[in-house]
Amino acid sequence: MSEPAVRLFVVGGVTVLAALVAGFAHLRARRPRVPEIDAAGFEGRILFFTERSCPSCDTVRRLLAPFEVAEYRYEDDPERLSGAGVDAVPVVVIRDEAGLVVDRIAGVPSIRRLAAGMRRAGITKSSYPR
Repeated sequence: MSEPAVRLFVVGGVTVLAALVAGFAHLRARRPRVPEIDAAGFEGRILFFTERSCPSCDTVRRLLAPFEVAEYRYEDDPERLSGAGVDAVPVVVIRDEAGLVVDRIAGVPSIRRLAAGMRRAGITKSSYPR
């Protein structure tokens, strides 16, 4: 290959790489920020942090209906929830039997994402008689 062709090939490769990096950064920026939440001191394997005036919270509540959920409303104890790192709602925290956090979801989760977190925690609908 001639020197100009090699340069063109290198410049093209760098341009494509830069476009890919920028594209992935853009996708990551669009995801809702999931806060680090200190779940110690909260009861339950599925923690749902909500607020009465949150329409998205109603959607998440319907998704969680088949499960035993510990719901914590921000306006009931803002100092406790703020201290735990809850700065937006809705947030779902899923813990395994040992109490370790296996997933934190901000916003309305997809059914697939919610199911994956439940599986990692060993939670099934049959785990909770309703």
